[in-house]
Amino acid sequence: MDKYLILINKYNLLDEDTINKIYDGVIEANEGGIEYDGSLHRSEKLNGEVLSNFNQLRDELSKKGYNFFAESGFRGYNDQINLWFSRMIIASIDEYGHPLIKPAKYLVERLIAHLCIDDYPNWYKGNPIKKLEGILSVIGRTTEYDLENVRKKVEIEAAPPGASEHHLGMTFDIGLIDENGKNCDLTKPQYLKAAHDFINLAPDYGFILRYPNGKNVFTGCKEEIWHYRYVGNPEIAHDIMDNGLTLEEYHIAHTIMNNQELFEQLENGNLNYDILIPIIGEDATKMIKQNPDLLNDVRNYIKLKYENSKTR
Repeated sequence: MDKYLILINKYNLLDEDTINKIYDGVIEANEGGIEYDGSLHRSEKLNGEVLSNFNQLRDELSKKGYNFFAESGFRGYNDQINLWFSRMIIASIDEYGHPLIKPAKYLVERLIAHLCIDDYPNWYKGNPIKKLEGILSVIGRTTEYDLENVRKKVEIEAAPPGASEHHLGMTFDIGLIDENGKNCDLTKPQYLKAAHDFINLAPDYGFILRYPNGKNVFTGCKEEIWHYRYVGNPEIAHDIMDNGLTLEEYHIAHTIMNNQELFEQLENGNLNYDILIPIIGEDATKMIKQNPDLLNDVRNYIKLKYENSKTR
């Protein structure tokens, strides 16, 4: 499969060495940084082809008066560890913290990060859950901790290291600077038109909205209206976006289309759902087994491709 279509999620990880090699090929998205919210922010890094296409997309949208920029571009393995740990610490304290003393979350996060951030990679490679239990035993109350449940909640928003698309250099979050130099919250009603104008134009330049609403069964993530992924060919980007697919569903569809037996199983309504496990994991596969209608977008896409192939 095309290198731009590589699937990265909790079931398809990048190793640390590969991520380090990707870092060697990324370049500055905003030389010298970019100014908003009254201060200068660091420049993000992206794959050169991705950056070139993003700049063209951004320039096209600037004709409508929008000032978009790329933030949260490439993220290294250890950077993701630090992000994951800080989110886990906050969520763990939220769940099991002291019942009487509730320190401000950001203060706790900054304190622990200041004390321990350099050792986060070693913590993660050891036993991160055990380390978190140790933190809770000091600042929390004595109890039985279900930190695996906390982990599931956290990883809806913050991927574990190796599972983040930000490792690829082909993914970024979009920011929007308003006329007052403020970075806008794209989830607020007054900015939704801008967000959707970006969504509608993005496939023309090879980008897809990676985590759309209502697709968390496949992506394992909640909706992120700001998170985009480069898939290279605009035709493929439109294939995915115009048919309401996620990248996971696109992989599922092409796995089925490339295997005559699976294609016939789908046609006959007796698909071997276990083929989904390497793509979306066992829990999501179980949910789809219980509700096969969740695969309707995949079925419709395959049907459309099949009919188009007959008319050529």
